[in-house]
Amino acid sequence: MSAGARFGECGSRRWFGRFGARLAVTGVAVIAATFVLSLAASAQTEPLQITVVSTEGWPTVEATLTVFDQDGQPLTGLVQDDFSATLGGQPLLPTSLRTTSDPGLGVAVVLAFDVSGSMAGVPLDQARLAGRALIEQLGGDDQAAVVTFASSVQIVQQFTADRALLLAAIDGLAAGGNTALYGGVQQSAELMSTAPYDRSAIVLLSDGQDFGGVSTTTRQASLDLARDSGALLFVVGLGSQIDEGYLSELAQAGKGQFLQAPLPGDLTEAYVSAGNVLRQQYVLTLDASSLEFENENATLVIEVNLAGTLVAASAGVTIPAVAIQPEPPAATAPPPDEPVAEPEVVPQSEGSSVSWALIFAVGAILVVGGAGVLVVRRRSRPMIDDQMLERSERRAAEVSFPEIPRATDMTDARAWIQGPGDTRVAVGETPVTIGYTADCTLVLPAGGGASEGRVRVWLRDGRYMLHNLSPRAGSVSVAGRPATWVVLDDGDEISIGGAQLVFRSDDGSN
Repeated sequence: MSAGARFGECGSRRWFGRFGARLAVTGVAVIAATFVLSLAASAQTEPLQITVVSTEGWPTVEATLTVFDQDGQPLTGLVQDDFSATLGGQPLLPTSLRTTSDPGLGVAVVLAFDVSGSMAGVPLDQARLAGRALIEQLGGDDQAAVVTFASSVQIVQQFTADRALLLAAIDGLAAGGNTALYGGVQQSAELMSTAPYDRSAIVLLSDGQDFGGVSTTTRQASLDLARDSGALLFVVGLGSQIDEGYLSELAQAGKGQFLQAPLPGDLTEAYVSAGNVLRQQYVLTLDASSLEFENENATLVIEVNLAGTLVAASAGVTIPAVAIQPEPPAATAPPPDEPVAEPEVVPQSEGSSVSWALIFAVGAILVVGGAGVLVVRRRSRPMIDDQMLERSERRAAEVSFPEIPRATDMTDARAWIQGPGDTRVAVGETPVTIGYTADCTLVLPAGGGASEGRVRVWLRDGRYMLHNLSPRAGSVSVAGRPATWVVLDDGDEISIGGAQLVFRSDDGSN
């Protein structure tokens, strides 16, 4: 880190920054650099930050992390075993750990430059050099865009991996006008909607405050946009006339860093510092296939072991709809039989040939007949309902069916799973569970091999789905392949722990 660039949010930094600038003006630049360097070492930076969480490959969860040492510098050399995680209070299994310098892990970066009149001359020259230094740090998979703000906001270059285009955009920067600082933040955040990668960052430079009434948004709205963009923000403040409170809050909204450069010559080191963070992040892959969720929102908590000290960070996660499975509906009493409507007696008009006696006779016959039907139905229904209830509440491991060639011979089921010892369980829209625990619909016998594994099977949108609920990956396979989410076909062999089962269906949907 340079003598000029430093991290921080504490109020005393403003005093020291101005003090350093005054000393530099009087020709004691070395002393000023010493003060800035000492403050950089003591800056308060969260030791663990979660910058991006992706559930696009669910049930795989991918989290991008930054780990800092006590000096606020990115910490390298960590391994997968140093990390642990939970999602919604349920443990997640880490499956891989990569760094953002690995091939194939791209980042999208917006470089936003203040080009107002106060940046003319040396400040803008140094800003060009700093921007070029950051572009040179990007990897082959990374892309960047360039935004400028003064009296108006301009997208000078859209996202591209072409270094020549990016360097030309930076070299062409020209200063003049007022400062649409809030507007520059707004445009940078909105540009993230076109970013080619989930991992994204904004590096924004300003030497002053929002000035001239030229921004098209408000202070708070710009902070909200920055927060909602999902981008990691590196906010670089040049000189002593900056809006330190706003820039610091902006960096906090973007889960990033506020880097102060008292002098224009400090800009390159500030930009290189931001580039180092981007190239030294961790990408932790987690397996959520064994988890169950009842709503779409959950909290991801990640812990890292730093030489025996655990530090943690959290982030909200939206669970994909496919992972949210409703609980099987509770058994309800059968609806009461609808009473037989008594015939409506139509008043006889004068001259009608139908006698009152005939009407009463027909009505009596209907009432007596209807009552007889009700008696028969009410005598037979409880017996059927009791049998169905007994069958649904009985443990599936105790239910044994003879060898039956067609599924239609089993009540009205058109699909079922054949288990050990000719046991079967019918599959419909209500989920059934199969495993070794006592609360499963079909309880598998323990012994004779591995005895762990648990799955849920049900009919959904015309397809029979299997979801592996096991805490250990690999304990369930379908057709010889490890299973997480699987659409079942007739004849699929299912292995759960040490038990072998077969899925059968004759409904023609598979």
